[in-house]
Amino acid sequence: MNNHFSVYLRELLSNDDALKKFLADPITSSEAAKLTKAERSVLRRALAGASTVSTNGYAIVRPLAGYRQAVAMVYNVMRNQAISMISATTSPGVNIAVSWGPDPSEPGNYPFRNIALWHSPQTTPVTIATAMDAVRNQNSIYSSTNTNFPLVYKDDPQFLSMHPPKRIISSFDIHGETYNAPPQDRNTSTAPFWFWSINGYPNPNDSGTLGESYAAPTAILHPGDCVYWDCIAPGPQYGFKSCVKSDGAHTMGLA
Repeated sequence: MNNHFSVYLRELLSNDDALKKFLADPITSSEAAKLTKAERSVLRRALAGASTVSTNGYAIVRPLAGYRQAVAMVYNVMRNQAISMISATTSPGVNIAVSWGPDPSEPGNYPFRNIALWHSPQTTPVTIATAMDAVRNQNSIYSSTNTNFPLVYKDDPQFLSMHPPKRIISSFDIHGETYNAPPQDRNTSTAPFWFWSINGYPNPNDSGTLGESYAAPTAILHPGDCVYWDCIAPGPQYGFKSCVKSDGAHTMGLA
């Protein structure tokens, strides 16, 4: 996972200047990032089909957010493949992956910048909560920052006070910093929150406000599965309000 391509993808997701330089001169930028010709070609073709984020269906100018969405798509494919390879080298069980951005005060900004992975030696189907509790406070087995850290998380007290209580994560502690993102009212808010998915598949109505807890009996991990935690605001197709749209055209300030 920590090769030149994945490192460069994370750079594009968190650095507007790097993204603009690639759009303006992909060959030179790719060579500087030590990408292979195949990797450069895949990335160029993915960005060529980036969403226009158009509200009328006719716009052809793409905002940087549209290009970043395409980069995130490529990165997510690589992330799933890489974690599958790492998992194959571990003992039978399930895995917990957490992705986070560079700024603890804004955990929803560039949420795919880093990733860490924990392994729970569960050999029978378990809830996500059971697997996470089994390795709580244990160091990760992989981290893109090259510094492992323990799995420390906090359940949102507003949901724990419900009857019956629900376990819904409001924050992760990463490298001594708290990445706080409690879920808001999904009918009015576009704020990111800690969203879980199993093997990369989103779970409509199963995460966040008014949804099911990750400790619910329906949130089941089977041996070989991985639960991903991302600080994002999924789109309406996943049962949630979308993030605020960007109107910044990619044609402005290209290098």
